[in-house]
Amino acid sequence: MTAASIEILERCRSGLQDIASTPPDVAHYAREISEETGVARELFAQLREAEERRAYLEGRMAGAKDLPNKMEYSNAVKELSVAANKIAELTLSVHHSVRTHEAVVANTKRLALEMERLDDLLFISQHELDRVGDVPTLREVTDEYVPLARAREEALAGLKETNRELGTVRKALRSEKVEHAEEIQDTKTKIKHMRRDLRALESGTYKPAVDFDERLEAEQRAADLEHESRLEAVRGEIGQLKAELEQGRLDHESSLKALDAERSRLKEEMAAAARTHAESMAEAEAALADLQRRKADNRSVLSGLEGRWEAEQRELAALRHEEERRLAAIEVERAREEEEHFAALWIQLRWKAHLKRVASKQSKQKKKKKGGKKKGSKKRGK
Repeated sequence: MTAASIEILERCRSGLQDIASTPPDVAHYAREISEETGVARELFAQLREAEERRAYLEGRMAGAKDLPNKMEYSNAVKELSVAANKIAELTLSVHHSVRTHEAVVANTKRLALEMERLDDLLFISQHELDRVGDVPTLREVTDEYVPLARAREEALAGLKETNRELGTVRKALRSEKVEHAEEIQDTKTKIKHMRRDLRALESGTYKPAVDFDERLEAEQRAADLEHESRLEAVRGEIGQLKAELEQGRLDHESSLKALDAERSRLKEEMAAAARTHAESMAEAEAALADLQRRKADNRSVLSGLEGRWEAEQRELAALRHEEERRLAAIEVERAREEEEHFAALWIQLRWKAHLKRVASKQSKQKKKKKGGKKKGSKKRGK
């Protein structure tokens, strides 16, 4: 092992160190990694729908920008902001899923293993170089002759081994460099978003924080108003209850006085009522005996009256039947008289009409006779 080989290995280690310190550009290669490994496909589908939604909203916002009604433009701006936030969240979720996928983690671990192998190789090479020193040339070694063909074969074999190791290292370096470039780009993008959010937070224009503060302030105002209204209502209820309690106390005291007076009065009335009741019971018993006696008398009278009432009902039924028969006869007689009256009236009308026709004929005949006389007198005059 020569110093030149150690220098090459050190350059390889420096390249691997640069790759290890450079995060992979996940934002640039996330879609290819997802297609190859199948990670975050559902998130990519949602991200594609959100991007299509954002493109639609941008066109809608551009179309509604010059309209007189700004409500459509305002709604489009709000929806576009929501879509942008959703795209940012989905992008972060996709990058996190890709970054934590087993293939990416395995590449990172493989890079660390290659670094360890290269460190071990450098340590052994440096130790051998320190122990043996640099390999002397053929001109410097005169006592140990090595044939040229053998030396050439050994040199070619060492060179091939070195080239093979260098090719492996370069291949690993290229792949790890690409992956770390992706991680670097993803980290830069995250840092950019974080800086933008930090600036927005410092300036007070960070939309989630502003929306949260506005909602919190609105809820606080609503809670304060509700608290004040409830406090005012409770105060009013307390005042009303105090007044009602005072009025109830006064009413209770007056009621107690009235009840005491009423109780005394009722006791007196009950005593008087008991005396009156005793007297009334005696009178009522005497009256009851009299009523029972009168009831027996009335019952006998009622029996006689019921017999008379039944006889009168039978007589009334007979009279009603006779009256109905008489009314039927009267109706028949009246119908006959009306028929005779109408027949006489009809005959009179026919007779009057006949007389009128006869009179009309006679008047016509008289007119004809007068007309004939006038014509004869005219002829004689000629």
